[in-house]
Amino acid sequence: DNFETDAMAYYLSAREITLINATFFKTDIFEFKSDKPISLSIRDGSGIISATTDVNIYFSPKSEKIIINKRILEKSYKNNKTLLINIKKGYHKIRVSPSFQLKIREEQILSKFAKKISLKKKSRTSQKGLKEVLNLNLRQAITVVHILDLDLDGKNEILVGLADGTLLFIKDKEVIRHYKTGGKINVIKAADIDCDGTYEVILGCQDRHLYVLNNEGDLKWRFRCPKGHLGSVGYVKYIEVVDINKDGKKEIILATGAWKIHALNFKGEQIWEYEAYAWNPTFLHVNDVDSDGLMEIIEGNDYFFVHVVDHKGNLKWKYRTRRPVIHSSTIEDLDNDGQKELVLAVSDNCIHVLNDNGRLKTKIVLGGEPTDVKVSDLNGDGEKEIYVSSDNYYFYCLTHTGEVIWVKDMNDIVEKVLLLDKRNVIACTPHGFKLFDGKGKERACYATTERLSYVTTNNRRILVGTCEGTLKILTM
Repeated sequence: DNFETDAMAYYLSAREITLINATFFKTDIFEFKSDKPISLSIRDGSGIISATTDVNIYFSPKSEKIIINKRILEKSYKNNKTLLINIKKGYHKIRVSPSFQLKIREEQILSKFAKKISLKKKSRTSQKGLKEVLNLNLRQAITVVHILDLDLDGKNEILVGLADGTLLFIKDKEVIRHYKTGGKINVIKAADIDCDGTYEVILGCQDRHLYVLNNEGDLKWRFRCPKGHLGSVGYVKYIEVVDINKDGKKEIILATGAWKIHALNFKGEQIWEYEAYAWNPTFLHVNDVDSDGLMEIIEGNDYFFVHVVDHKGNLKWKYRTRRPVIHSSTIEDLDNDGQKELVLAVSDNCIHVLNDNGRLKTKIVLGGEPTDVKVSDLNGDGEKEIYVSSDNYYFYCLTHTGEVIWVKDMNDIVEKVLLLDKRNVIACTPHGFKLFDGKGKERACYATTERLSYVTTNNRRILVGTCEGTLKILTM
């Protein structure tokens, strides 16, 4: 049980070493030092090294060889000399041969996550009209947050994805377990995909993998996404989990940076693949757009196109814009005529409204580039409003025909729109947000010196993650 480390957090068992932001680690059987912090995860002799900058690592293992990125580094040192390895910024596969076991009982786990996350980093924040339910600092950029009662015990777990690829399971303000992927976690979903009565956790990551874990954080299977044209990388950006073919079991639909949409069954087997020309996806929906009783998959990208695909992976229609980036979209019966519209925020400084077969109904001109859009009747007049964030520092509330109801100057780029409930909307900037009711009255606000990296809502709670690692839950 004797070990030394300066890791910000660690997780040790007989078969696993996971260190976050460490410059040294020492046991009787494994030792390293580095001139800059690294993150390291090795299980059964193989794993990943993550470095945020180029770094020199000095290994003194008792193993015969180390393999990094398939390059074998033999035990060339004599008389216990240290092996120096220089690795570049990024993620690197590592294997230590033969494998080792720490002198820890198989059932014993040593962890420092729970102790460290409560240490608060200094930052300046202000808030009005909000109550703080949770305030932790994870010391690593937060990329995505998801909250649910994962094990159905009546208490919520918070699933937090970090930039270094770590998924944290937090309960009662403590990390109860974690899972390490090979890249930044872009999206987290939870669903009972195999209808066995328990949730699975689905992760989409920058390392080109979709991971499916059980509710205890163990890997069930993973799917490796192929690369695409012109060197495009199949990182997983969006995931939806829906029964698209009415077989009683949910399918996993994912959109990747390789211009691909994949449909997988609950076992991880690919049902179909569609090439969504071109470039990076900017949104993904699964919705019965044309109200024919069958699901469509709707994907937009930053190269002119919206693709609408049927449940078998065949193109139904696509729409081309005159400017490349389609930032976001929403699907609603905008004008209460019984048919759905697809509302797009496009980089031509306009909101495009399409009918259910992809024809342009109207184009609403704004004074800046729209970044996000939501539709809801928040003022209770029976007519839906369009809420638009923009890079011109304004937040708009429009009628379904595009007339301005009210507009707010946010004094910064407005990046995101969130609906808190049936009466309130949130406009997010890089360093905070404001909450308005349907009539434009400011109900609450939050500001911080930290850069917001993720904001979402859940049951009238506002979940906030920052680039500096702060995790907050706020309520009105």
